[in-house]
Amino acid sequence: MKSFLVESKMPRSRCHAVGVQVLLAMVAILWLAGTATAAAQAPVVAATEDPKGAEIFKGLCAACHENVTSRAPSPILLSIMAPNGIVRALTDGVMRGQGQALSADDKIHVAQFLTKRKIGDGTDRLAPPVCSLSDREFAYEKVPTFSGWGITPGNTHHVPDTISGLTKDNVSKLHLKWAVGFSGTIRIRSQPAMGGGSIFVGTQDGILYSLNLETGCARWQFSADSEVRTGIVISPWGKGDRTAKPLLYFADESNVYALDAVSGKEVWRRKPDNHPRTLLTAAPVLYRDTLFIGLSSVEELGSLKYECCTFRGGVVAYAARSGKELWRSFTVDPPKIQGKNATGTNKWAPSGAAVWGTPAIDADRNQLYIGTGDNYSRPSTATSDSIIAMDLKDGKIKWVYQATKDDVWNTSCLWGQRELCPEPEGPDFDFGAAPVLARADSGADIVVGAQKSGYVFGINPDTGQLIWKTKVGRGGTGGGIEFALASANNSVFVGVVDFDDGKQNPEPLRPGLYSLDLLTGKYNWKRPDSWETCRGRRLCIPGVYAALTVTSQLVIAGNTDGWLRIHDAATGELLWHYDMTEPVTTVGGGEASGGSMGGPTAAVPLDGKLIVPTGYGMAQYTPGNVVLVFDIK
Repeated sequence: MKSFLVESKMPRSRCHAVGVQVLLAMVAILWLAGTATAAAQAPVVAATEDPKGAEIFKGLCAACHENVTSRAPSPILLSIMAPNGIVRALTDGVMRGQGQALSADDKIHVAQFLTKRKIGDGTDRLAPPVCSLSDREFAYEKVPTFSGWGITPGNTHHVPDTISGLTKDNVSKLHLKWAVGFSGTIRIRSQPAMGGGSIFVGTQDGILYSLNLETGCARWQFSADSEVRTGIVISPWGKGDRTAKPLLYFADESNVYALDAVSGKEVWRRKPDNHPRTLLTAAPVLYRDTLFIGLSSVEELGSLKYECCTFRGGVVAYAARSGKELWRSFTVDPPKIQGKNATGTNKWAPSGAAVWGTPAIDADRNQLYIGTGDNYSRPSTATSDSIIAMDLKDGKIKWVYQATKDDVWNTSCLWGQRELCPEPEGPDFDFGAAPVLARADSGADIVVGAQKSGYVFGINPDTGQLIWKTKVGRGGTGGGIEFALASANNSVFVGVVDFDDGKQNPEPLRPGLYSLDLLTGKYNWKRPDSWETCRGRRLCIPGVYAALTVTSQLVIAGNTDGWLRIHDAATGELLWHYDMTEPVTTVGGGEASGGSMGGPTAAVPLDGKLIVPTGYGMAQYTPGNVVLVFDIK
């Protein structure tokens, strides 16, 4: 929010007096959609208006896509996509039937109208070159050292020193080895996975690449239906076992996929939820032979004609090899009609309690842990804004710790549609960060949750009872703690992305990086950020929004101000930093830049290398479109 206030050149007090709701509405729209404003700052795309595209969309597409009762994605959801991805969907993807009525130029016009960005034409040379036959060879002896987004089953995001190859003594030697850029995109949400000598990473335009770890050339690529929104998961195999058939798992906006890791061929895909406003966010988690994925949505965005709200958060379990559904467990009961709004449209509840983060696995207790968001409509439930334990075998809820009661909220509260805003309005204090199951040196296990309220919670995994809670960030609708939570060495590491959301709050903003004691929640150290790090750039705020990665010695944080920083885990001292917004030459010969790191992605170290997906062109964050690979050698 502060970046908008600065750009306005209006005294801050006056902005709050006359324009807060307008500004908040802008934030909500930008956050959900990605914007032309953000796109205009991206190094490889430009803002564009396309009257012909608008005419085609109105004549052929709007009847479905602007119909709130239709299952077709709304224009706001379509604007999240990269223009290349929309053209591909109309040509050979899920919309190819409708696309048959359009010429190649027409498809480009529609894509540019919806996204307000020009389509990449290949002249920027960002696409990675195709590997030679020798570089394409899958290395069966290079087995994955960790298979999932959380690095460990408990989501600690802790990489052992022997695997990371990075220490306090050698981190200063990190230098850029190679970079890969992606045309027509302004963000990367996909945390990479490594195995077989490949880096597997997905892009905003729906391409999942297998890149040679040493050179960056493309071994293969796979086209999903839409943006690859999650981290990549790879199944393990025995070292040197050439009979193995490792699989990759990931999700786009609404589908979960399993691919052959060697060839990139699709093995299965499933749609975990048929609700038309489902939007998958959390990476799936693989435990033994079962794949689990959380259900989230954008049903918080509504209109008076939309029957709000019917989405239910939850978890779906699949047999990992076949894709057979094993069970599904919801966080709220089936909704019922609760009356009508001012226009006579039905109101439904309960709803919401979406699962934004990857479940944490607790093998000893045979349970998994999830964090939930707010309810969208009243009445509220006892499972929103909660950490929940579910049975691994059937999804039965074993306990619930609710951090904030009666939090009922949707985006109508931001732009003044009071008829849709629940009364009283909740604070929107979702658990966005994936819960962490951490073990202290004493052998004690603690479930750690971090909330947009700015609070961090330590919870007993056997009972769900609170052990401690600590206020780290100021918190808010768009601030507090989003995804940045990790644990190692009896410590909890927390990233805060506080910014001014226009609400009255006497507490100061506290963006930055913090360390807490795992057993007590007391501070070990604090590393607050300041606005000076933005260096006057637009679309920049200080703080840590993206997931963290830690070793026994290091905390690796990709910040919203465009800097990649590595800190001493024991003291918080800054050991190394890199400006991700600086242009780099890609292996394809083009030029690309990174930006903020946001959402459920993180830098991942392996054998002295550091793989960094960077760019988060949404709302006030800095766009970018590059994967950077650093090496100490």
